[in-house]
Amino acid sequence: MKNPNVAVAIFDSNVVPGSGKGQGVQIKAKCHRVLKDELPGAIEVVYSKRFPDPKERATRDLSVEHFSKPDSEGRTDHIYKIVLEKVYIIDKTPGVKDTRLEVRLND
Repeated sequence: MKNPNVAVAIFDSNVVPGSGKGQGVQIKAKCHRVLKDELPGAIEVVYSKRFPDPKERATRDLSVEHFSKPDSEGRTDHIYKIVLEKVYIIDKTPGVKDTRLEVRLND
């Protein structure tokens, strides 16, 4: 991966800008491909939600080997995770404008 940096912004787009009624979250993170030792758990988390029926999951190749193949073999279906570095919310203090507060992350 050439650039693992990720930025995420989550907000309610239905709120009128400048109304003071909205709240947003900004995230700075790194993106990493999930490697072999973490794949069994990641596959379970992702695909048990995507395909809740175990019979349907059984019809798909959800093996560690499938997700471990290199791109050079024509495989591009990998599982990635983002690791949070910084999380911010908008300061809702009356009179404070366009200021964000850092949310403390547990290590």
